Amino acid sequence: MYELAQMNAFPEGFNALDNDPAQELFKEEKAAMLVMGSWAIQQLTNDESPVKDKVDVAKFPIIENGKGSINSWLGQPDQSFAISANCKDKKAAVEFLKTIASQEIQEKFAEAGNLVVTKISLPAEKANPIAIKVTELQKDMEEFFLFYDVALGNTIGDEYNNTIQAITAGKNPEEAFRALQEFTEQNRE
Repeated sequence: MYELAQMNAFPEGFNALDNDPAQELFKEEKAAMLVMGSWAIQQLTNDESPVKDKVDVAKFPIIENGKGSINSWLGQPDQSFAISANCKDKKAAVEFLKTIASQEIQEKFAEAGNLVVTKISLPAEKANPIAIKVTELQKDMEEFFLFYDVALGNTIGDEYNNTIQAITAGKNPEEAFRALQEFTEQNRE
């Protein structure tokens, strides 16, 4: 990240960009790529999107001599449902889960560009080609781990995000991660 920032690979003021302005730069074709999750498929491929037929997906490139595998994915499920042990109407909650996992609803999710949780097959004209490609790329996935800030919890996760932002703003990475390690040791639950 430090090297990319030093190369000016990011737009001016990128540390202040959230999802919407970052997507707008991409939609306006002022950004060559957008590192984003599957939730962006619908936003980038809907009928109103100016880049609807220009979008493709790819695995994040590996770093030469780096550790890990191109088939190790960072992220989190974009749709999760659970039933609380204290649920007042578990039968209704289970019926909801069955309904949302039904062929009909999963087909509607897929048509909209969402990734689905069941095996379905849609006619090509109804399927979102980008969602299909993401699903195909996932078949090679060797491991999946949560976004670091999520996995680390609120306190340490927030400090992790602050650390990455400091690095991309020019702070020495070794110093930044040393400070994060100290913070983590002091705030570990």
